[in-house]
Amino acid sequence: MRNLSVLFVFMLVSCSFVFCQSSFMLDRGNEIWDKTIAAKGGREQLHKISNFLVVRRQTKLKQLPVNVGLFVLPDWYWSWWNSGGIFGTEVWVHGSTGTWRASEDIQGHGILWLPPSQKTGDELRDQVLFLMETKWFQPTILSLTEERLGRDKVDVVTVGVDQDRVKYYIDKKTSLVRRVSPLGKYGNVVLEAVDMMDYQPVQGIMMPSRTRSPEA
Repeated sequence: MRNLSVLFVFMLVSCSFVFCQSSFMLDRGNEIWDKTIAAKGGREQLHKISNFLVVRRQTKLKQLPVNVGLFVLPDWYWSWWNSGGIFGTEVWVHGSTGTWRASEDIQGHGILWLPPSQKTGDELRDQVLFLMETKWFQPTILSLTEERLGRDKVDVVTVGVDQDRVKYYIDKKTSLVRRVSPLGKYGNVVLEAVDMMDYQPVQGIMMPSRTRSPEA
């Protein structure tokens, strides 16, 4: 019985220590998140955003934009994709009535409608990647760890986004995000890891002017 009592007390102390450590790391995660939001331009500035435009181009290929997205927060976005050639154009429209997709491919024209309950992740993806927070979207801080990107140690804050989990790799010196990545089986909002580079101020908010896949 003595051994059992000692083990029981030890387990209580251990669990209490783990809880305290977890709580401390969560508090630190919130602190680092707030510091990153400040480095981007500040929560007040981010929460003023009611619409934004994202234009993606292939830097190695001098061609038309491959994607243009216009967001009118909180509910609407329009997205145009061009995969090249005569065919391969897609137009997405998302709003309170659902999501509409019109595409042109080799087999002809196609229109797809998704009800509002069937989310695609597109309505949040660029907010998660480039803004981190808006007036209508604030992720939940779940954990803080430390990892390496190349030779550098970075803080990794994992957040909850809808039903997904997203990891932000944050530079310890600049407090800016260097990589955004889905966590494990989650990958509806952020589909794959994206490196953020060459930050530039855009109307008072620091935004990456280049992105790339880490595997590229």
